[in-house]
Amino acid sequence: MALPTLRPAGAPRDILGRRLYDQLRAALMLGELRPGDRLTFRDVAARMQTSVTPVREALLQLVAEGVLHAEPGRTITVPRLTRAKFAELRDIRLMLEPEAAERAARRRPPGLVAEMYRLYAELLRNRELGDIPGALRAHRDLHFTLYEAAGMPTLCDLISTVWVGTSPYVVFLYQDPESGMLEPPYIGRGRTVDEHLRMIEALREDDPAGVRAAVVRDIPLGEEIIFKYLLPDAPAGSSSAPEPAAPPRRVASGVAG
Repeated sequence: MALPTLRPAGAPRDILGRRLYDQLRAALMLGELRPGDRLTFRDVAARMQTSVTPVREALLQLVAEGVLHAEPGRTITVPRLTRAKFAELRDIRLMLEPEAAERAARRRPPGLVAEMYRLYAELLRNRELGDIPGALRAHRDLHFTLYEAAGMPTLCDLISTVWVGTSPYVVFLYQDPESGMLEPPYIGRGRTVDEHLRMIEALREDDPAGVRAAVVRDIPLGEEIIFKYLLPDAPAGSSSAPEPAAPPRRVASGVAG
C-alpha cells in the first residue's frame, strides 16, 4: 500500500480534511490503493503525517460515498468488487461519460484540442517507459480534461465517484502480461486503433457524435483482463463468492504492492 505524504503546515481543520479526502480519492483513482487493502485511522495518519481526527473524517466520508468499506475494529478496506458490481459501475459510466464528452465537444473551449493531444502523447510516453503510475495519471487527466470542458461540475463529480470505485482494478490491466498495454503500439494487445486518438480527432474535426462514440467504445476495453481479478458473482442461495485469481506480481515503482 502506498499513500501520499501530506504536510499540513498549520492548515485549518476543514481545509486539511478536504486535502486528505482529495488525496485519498486520488490514491484510489491512481491505483496506489488496491482492492482488499486495509486502512486504520492511525496508520493512515502516520503515513500522511497528520493527526487522526481529519483522517477519520476523510475516510468515513469515503465510506459514506460507498467507495470504501467499514469493518469492525476501526478498519476501513478498499472494496473487492464482484463482476456484477463492476459491470454495474461500467454501465453507469456509459450513461454519464459519453454525455459529458459530447457536451464538451459542442462547447470546445479554446486550447482543448491541443491539451488533449499533449496528454495523449504523455500517456503513450509513460506506457513506453513502463511508468504505470504516470500512465494512470495521464489517462485520468485525458478523460477529465474533456469532461470538465462540458461546464457541468456536478456531472464531473458523479463521474469521478464512479471512477474511484473502479480504478483500483485498472492497475491490473497494466500489470497483466496478457494485456499488452506496456508493449508497442501501447494500445492493448489485439487492437489496431486507439479510441483515445479517435476521440481527439473527432474533437478536432468538430464531430460531437464521433467523440461520444469513441468514449462509448473505450469504456469497456480491457474488461476481459480486469474480470480475472474480480470476485465471481455468488451462486444463487450462496452468501459468498469464490476468490479471484491472484493479482500479478510485477509492480512498478510508486504503485502499491
